[in-house]
Amino acid sequence: ETNTFANDLFIIADNLTEAENTLKACDLLKGFGLNINLKKTQIMSDREDMQGVEEICGVKIVDKMRYLVI
Repeated sequence: ETNTFANDLFIIADNLTEAENTLKACDLLKGFGLNINLKKTQIMSDREDMQGVEEICGVKIVDKMRYLVI
């Protein structure tokens, strides 16, 4: 079994529920050998309905993105 890692993944969601469902769906990708490192994953949102939300499915919401170089 070969594991593949994505360096960059950009997900667009229209609301909190869609964002939650998308992050949960990322877990299904493990069955295809693609692992998403949620510790390195960040969410950025400019939506008013997301104000006050600090994380979704354990992934922190940030004001700006930080690029990770390994």
